[in-house]
Amino acid sequence: MGAIIIGNQLVEETATGHDELPVEYRRYLGMVSHRLLWTARPGDVVVLPNRPHPAFVEHVWHTLGVEDNAAPQILVPPVGARDDLLLYEDRLLDEDFCAELGGIVDPSKTDVRAFFHDDVVAELCARLGVRGTPSRSFLEQSGTALVNSKSTFRAIASGLGLSVPAGIVALTASAAEAYIWSHLAEGRSVIVKQDGHGGGYGNEIIRSPGGPSGFGASRTITIEDRQGLDAELLGAWDRWSGGGRPVVVEEYSADSVPLYAEFSITESGPELVGHGEMRVGTSDDGPTNRGLVIPAIRATGSGRYQAFLDEAHRLVGALGAMGYRGSVSVDSILLPDGRILLNEFNGRTSGSTHVHILCRALLGEDALLDRVTLVRSNRALTNIPDALRRIRDAGLWFNRTGRSGVLLGGDDGQLIIIGSTLEETERIESHLEALLAPA
Repeated sequence: MGAIIIGNQLVEETATGHDELPVEYRRYLGMVSHRLLWTARPGDVVVLPNRPHPAFVEHVWHTLGVEDNAAPQILVPPVGARDDLLLYEDRLLDEDFCAELGGIVDPSKTDVRAFFHDDVVAELCARLGVRGTPSRSFLEQSGTALVNSKSTFRAIASGLGLSVPAGIVALTASAAEAYIWSHLAEGRSVIVKQDGHGGGYGNEIIRSPGGPSGFGASRTITIEDRQGLDAELLGAWDRWSGGGRPVVVEEYSADSVPLYAEFSITESGPELVGHGEMRVGTSDDGPTNRGLVIPAIRATGSGRYQAFLDEAHRLVGALGAMGYRGSVSVDSILLPDGRILLNEFNGRTSGSTHVHILCRALLGEDALLDRVTLVRSNRALTNIPDALRRIRDAGLWFNRTGRSGVLLGGDDGQLIIIGSTLEETERIESHLEALLAPA
């Protein structure tokens, strides 16, 4: 028996509580969980909120060289009180599902790899009698909230003297108002971050009429005077604080390039898994991760990039010293003046985890050294079998010998393009745009 891989994209509160996400975005996140198939190996059990497309499943096992009789099992719990979009508590802890899973696993040999190792996953581990993750004790004491908290990030990073955006952790509306107005009065902008949200949701950009705006937030508002700011805060503070949580307010920098560095923290310490640039935009649904460039070609030439990786390593080392074990991604921004500022961490499986695992499986440990991987999110790609056929017929399939080509990252439409240079991957991306355009 290998691992139980759980695609619970969100903690219960974010999925259903005060900060509940729009239904279409929850549907999208449920499909994103299907990408975890790339991290599975024979003997594993993958628990997903709904069934991935059979053509995508076949594509994954074929690419990884997994025989049909050795393929990991895919389990989907019964639908609970809500829907089958995400793995809610009543689904993961359903008695019949727990019994089915318990009949498969060997408690003495099974690890659990959850997207979020929260209280629900801890209870599932207890019912199954499995040991869970190496940091189970830490995570069960609200550790998950700690290593995904934006205010905790600012406290630890600032305490270590790392490079972070100017900002404050506001505990009161008056403190937030004073800091925001100090920027608006000078024609600058701020970004307000809800403490526990992710993916840009819960972030709001507040700008003066001449201040910069951009990506990374689900809402942008323009404030003309202090009375307007006071009026905005009357309705916004409860939304930002979610009933009493800290609120992060930072100076917003326009024209920045978002970067990340992903680590795996073990008993031996942090190991750099990979790093890259996030291709971020906006849509009608809010902030959108449009993909990745691995490695971060536009940033690695900067003399400060290695310093960023070193600071990120120090930061995750602190999380390891606190008792956290597992995947953690450190986000940052590259400013036009060349500075790189760390702006949050996320102690969970990230949107890049499956890409780095896949690239290492196909390209070896030197995947970051001589290959460029371009990840494109394409939520309009709905006919998976047709898309796979078109890519194959165009001769664009990933080729192990040439170590380049196209893979389907998920049946949400994500495409993974591997080549020797950024220019090569961008040419393939342009070809795909025409190839997969709706008729």
